[in-house]
Amino acid sequence: MATQIVNGLVTNADEFTWTQAPVNFTGYTSWDGFGDTLVSGGAILTTLTFLSDAVDLGSLKNIVMTASATTNSSTAHVISFETSPDDTTYTAASAGTALSARYVKTKIVVTNTSARPGFTNLSSNVVEDVISESLFNVAVTHSSDEFQLTETKSYSKILSITGTQNSAVSGSYAVIPTDYTATAPKVKVVNLDTFGKVTADVNIDVIISGLPGVTVLSSGDVELS
Repeated sequence: MATQIVNGLVTNADEFTWTQAPVNFTGYTSWDGFGDTLVSGGAILTTLTFLSDAVDLGSLKNIVMTASATTNSSTAHVISFETSPDDTTYTAASAGTALSARYVKTKIVVTNTSARPGFTNLSSNVVEDVISESLFNVAVTHSSDEFQLTETKSYSKILSITGTQNSAVSGSYAVIPTDYTATAPKVKVVNLDTFGKVTADVNIDVIISGLPGVTVLSSGDVELS
């Protein structure tokens, strides 16, 4: 659907032709035909779907997106994204998830049943800054040869987990990441004196790095957690 800007409002355009308009002037209740009874299959939409131009990040990157909008509706808008590595093939992506892309488009859906739906502002931001945290002297207790780390920060995607045995621990141990799930990262610790075949419950130090968590608000806006 084509769009137009009317008094600063981005809204639908070209929704009906002259042959689909009300049969006489008294059939109009608004200047743009919203709420009127059209003929010959014409219809005024109560939903606006708008897709922005692509933003080129210069190279393929791991990112999260934040976005906000000002609409003319009391109903929450829906923001999502489309991503591409080559500006040719795009894949839909929900808000609140980590993305891997070079090109990003922002999509918004506005619903309004009392007026022509639209928005006066739509802004989005690319976040590629990595956050990290250090966990010291963590007491490991394995379950099924894994141990879940307890994070203090919110991540949308964990990019790296590095760990070493705590300095107070004697012997030789290696910390091996086994699960990079953003809300439940896991590692296992192996005793190097057994050629890495036996897990060991010892204290470790860990650094977790990743992309920050993202929250979708009740309004539909998307912000960092």
